[in-house]
Amino acid sequence: MIIERRLLAIFGMLILVGCAGKPPVVTEPTAEQLQQAEQAGYGFIRLPELAKFIHTRDNMILIDARPEPEFRRGHILGSTNFLFPDRSELEPWSAASHGGIDPSTYARQLGADLGIRVVVYAENAASRRGHQAAAWARKLGYKDIRRFIGGLADWQAAGEETRSLVP
Repeated sequence: MIIERRLLAIFGMLILVGCAGKPPVVTEPTAEQLQQAEQAGYGFIRLPELAKFIHTRDNMILIDARPEPEFRRGHILGSTNFLFPDRSELEPWSAASHGGIDPSTYARQLGADLGIRVVVYAENAASRRGHQAAAWARKLGYKDIRRFIGGLADWQAAGEETRSLVP
């Protein structure tokens, strides 16, 4: 009887996945990530909401916080690249510690409108680059900052469109 129930449950899940065309991708922030976000003053955005904003071309800035070679191999449409370190602590930022780039460079990339929605992402939920990008946007005075926690990995797993700059 128990085996039959398990088989029925598995069969039901397979039907749901098959009918939907692709499995749902839902990466939720961990308790630590929620705490970091609260302390830094930013929120999270889920894949369906981000996809809607991109497809309707809502006014936002989309930042890919991964290394430039990874960005060139594939990124979410409409995103621009700005590399952040892969660490959870928000350390003092100087041109010397970031290869000649200072916070004003990031601020120029984000633009003058401190009220614009800023969405950041990195490789996946384990990457801390997204946290760095969101925390620094908040520190620079931007007010509506969201981190797409699942990153490019969830975006691609959901079958959403990406762009490559590599021929």
